[in-house]
Amino acid sequence: MSRIDIDPLLKKLQIALKTKWTQYQIVVADFISGKMNREEFDQQINSVLEKKYFHLHNEILLAIYTNAMCDPPEKSCIFGWTKKRKEYQRIRVNDQRKELKSEIMSLHYRDRLRIKSIKKDYMGKSLIPSNTLFESRIAKLPKIPLCKDKIFTAHYAGDVQRGYHVPLSCDSMEIPDIDGLRERSLAIALESGLIGGLKEGVPEIILAGLEYHLKNVLAIVIAKVRFQNFRRSTHTENLNNFILFNPNKPKRKQETKKYSSLTVQELGLAFQLAPFSLVEIPPPITRIWATTLTNNATYQDNKVEETILNVIKENPRCKKRFELALVLDELLAGV
Repeated sequence: MSRIDIDPLLKKLQIALKTKWTQYQIVVADFISGKMNREEFDQQINSVLEKKYFHLHNEILLAIYTNAMCDPPEKSCIFGWTKKRKEYQRIRVNDQRKELKSEIMSLHYRDRLRIKSIKKDYMGKSLIPSNTLFESRIAKLPKIPLCKDKIFTAHYAGDVQRGYHVPLSCDSMEIPDIDGLRERSLAIALESGLIGGLKEGVPEIILAGLEYHLKNVLAIVIAKVRFQNFRRSTHTENLNNFILFNPNKPKRKQETKKYSSLTVQELGLAFQLAPFSLVEIPPPITRIWATTLTNNATYQDNKVEETILNVIKENPRCKKRFELALVLDELLAGV
């Protein structure tokens, strides 16, 4: 079988592709040498080659495969494919060097000396030390004073990993214990940059706050359920609820209904009626004044009082509202 001359086909495709010829050479060479699979080849070749030149591409590949099965040529020769690619690469490298050199020469003399000194400093050294990332991470951590009675920790990674292995309350369906809460809080503190750990008593305070929040949620839910049960008990369903003490004057039967246990349906209904019960509602400003102000007035207290007086002067009707709000907040706060 005689070999096929592919130079005319290459010249036709080179004239058709123009500037994309080099990219086409790289894509086809990588595909033939096995550096690129079929899917990657299709994606790359479609961005370089138009549909009207597909027949030239197919003829070139068939000619290459045919020549691969034939005997090699008798005399060594240089094909246009390899020669053109090497010339282009040499010209391209020279152009890049010229462009880079022009950019460097356009810099100031001091900047060029700095570039040379960087090359000398890093000569013979590894550019990226193994512990660079760890040291930069530790350097960015804030410097926090360490407390004396803290929960000491020396193995940060182990403490963080152990904290995330603590079972969640949504999985265990119970309130977390002190030990699990301590490990979980310690892991979160270390991840947030508090390398000093936790102070003694912090898990107990968190657990007390959780219990108080759950009690508030249950109180709101029970109040909603009782209100619904009370509304149902005030309505009669049929005529059997009437007792005729006097034929001319019917009287309603009085029944005392006991509260049943809290069910899941009632709990879901209560959350639908009051979705805000799961969120801590901030207290009104008047309650904060009533519970936090002292006899020694501060600058901030004077500003608050001046603001209230200005509002009352602009609208005298607000005076009674402010006085009533203060009285109610004092009663609710137990002051």
